[in-house]
Amino acid sequence: MSFILPCRLRLRGAVILTLLVAVLGLTSCAAPPPSGAVPTTPAQVVVPTAGAPAIDTNMVFELLKRAEVAQSPLRETLLLQASAYYQQMGDYVRMGRVFEVLHPETLTPEQHAEYSLQYGDWALYQRHVDDAARVLLDPALNQGLSDTQTTTLHSLRARLFERQGKMLDALSERIAQSVHTPEAGQAELSNQIWRQLLAMSMADLQFLENADSRNPKEDQLLAGWLALAHIQREDAGNNARMAADVQSWRNHYAEHPAYRHMPAELVVSDTADSVHPQRIALLLPLSGKWGAAGQAFRDGFMSMHYQQMSGGGGAPQVDLVDTSASPDILNTYQQAVTQGAQLVIGPLEKEQVQTLANQATLPVPTLALNSLVQEQRTADSLYQFSLNPDDDVAQVAIAAAANRFRRALVIAPQGERGERLAQAFVKPWQQSGGEVTQMRYAAGTGNYSAAIADALGVDLASGQMRAGKTLPEMVYFSGSGSDAAAVMDALQRNGGKDLPVYATAEVLDGRVDVRTNGLRVCVSPWLVNAGPLHDAHIAVPTNANGRLFAMGADAQALFSQLPQLTGNTSLHVTGNTGYLSMDSQRRVRRNLVWAVMQDGQLVAQPASADGRF
Repeated sequence: MSFILPCRLRLRGAVILTLLVAVLGLTSCAAPPPSGAVPTTPAQVVVPTAGAPAIDTNMVFELLKRAEVAQSPLRETLLLQASAYYQQMGDYVRMGRVFEVLHPETLTPEQHAEYSLQYGDWALYQRHVDDAARVLLDPALNQGLSDTQTTTLHSLRARLFERQGKMLDALSERIAQSVHTPEAGQAELSNQIWRQLLAMSMADLQFLENADSRNPKEDQLLAGWLALAHIQREDAGNNARMAADVQSWRNHYAEHPAYRHMPAELVVSDTADSVHPQRIALLLPLSGKWGAAGQAFRDGFMSMHYQQMSGGGGAPQVDLVDTSASPDILNTYQQAVTQGAQLVIGPLEKEQVQTLANQATLPVPTLALNSLVQEQRTADSLYQFSLNPDDDVAQVAIAAAANRFRRALVIAPQGERGERLAQAFVKPWQQSGGEVTQMRYAAGTGNYSAAIADALGVDLASGQMRAGKTLPEMVYFSGSGSDAAAVMDALQRNGGKDLPVYATAEVLDGRVDVRTNGLRVCVSPWLVNAGPLHDAHIAVPTNANGRLFAMGADAQALFSQLPQLTGNTSLHVTGNTGYLSMDSQRRVRRNLVWAVMQDGQLVAQPASADGRF
């Protein structure tokens, strides 16, 4: 088997090992541990376990020092142990340098297996997907592994398939991983499997129902998970039926991991049905300035309302109230309650939501369709659901931080909105320990080469990095599609062609061309033909109010879930504007999905279990 490291790591092995020892020697203050602390015979590699105490760098120093003078196979054993410690520390740079001084063809079978698992993790972290596939998919790696190594192999293969967009294969690997995972690790693994199932289409679920792994244990596990996925989708909004179906599932799958780690979406409160509303008031602007937005929301809500009625699930009476007809939202709200509304959805306009939020109490549960200042305390019966773009930007920062990027270039248009969205990225980014360089541009001007070069630290005349400057590791871009194309073109021309560029759905406004190929976009599921509307074959309008239509459909799914969502931040509802949950302040949070621009079109990307993109 051949192992290809990127050219920047191709240094002479002895030089690298000497440098590693020298660097660790300089950074280690305490005396090295006694020689008995490291192996003196070519024993099996001892890999640090997750959750172990902080690594003593003196231990790694001693391992590398001994490896300098050791003979094979002890030398390789020591190096693999040092690499394993770096892996646990998250130091993938030094981990890669250790790999450069190892020669796979000289390893014993046991060493070769451990090397392959470590290298596969390193290659996935470095995004060398082809290298990871070459190692992890080698059939020879399937033989002679311990249970722990087998579990690790399936986990790494699942991550690899996620990177390749092969989500069905990734799920299959996690199911196989579950067979070998001890009970202590089943809760986290079950959560990963469930998140993958939530992101799959009905077509994928139906395909899996006919799959046969020829392993009875794996087939039984998959059958149990698929049965739960169908319960979650088909019983949404009908708590009594969901509770009965989950109990029936428990009777059939008593040994299944989900029996002990049931997804939060399927844990129905005993009192949930007692507050299920029979009459709802929709308080929306149906005319005037916000009339088109209110009508789009109404149409999305009613489309799913009629879908539920046609499915025999039962549906409450819906009263439509035009908030444009009266400036007094408190009077309009009270009239709706007096007429029998047991739950209110709306209003949509921020000022009207603020008026309701200023009330110490509200008589019925109220799902407001805008968000307020986060610190404001509101009535316990007030919930907030909005399409706040600041929240979308924050998710970009979280995903980029999960990739362990640390240096970001933030590019945003001049003006109040651009500044606000830039800070929506900067705040969570800096909270995660990231560094930021910022650039502002005049939207629509089109020529950004000089500003981009300056922000990157590149001399525009020579094309060389200026002294003391370091390229960022990623770019967050805020603005329209046409400006994104010009900015990415400028990055290409000024040394930033390999930088990953992230954006939100605002980039879909305006012309998007091939210059944006590779742009990573955080979007609502409906924009990539996913979510309940797509599953129900309900078309979302393609005009600017399509997002309000999708939001209305989500509100229809949310209202019956409010009792379960409240106080349970781990519970998610599959929506069209995101995977929906509730925070401690009764705000609906939307977990978005990822897509990549290709020839002016969004190409959906699979959701990884580790949150990276």
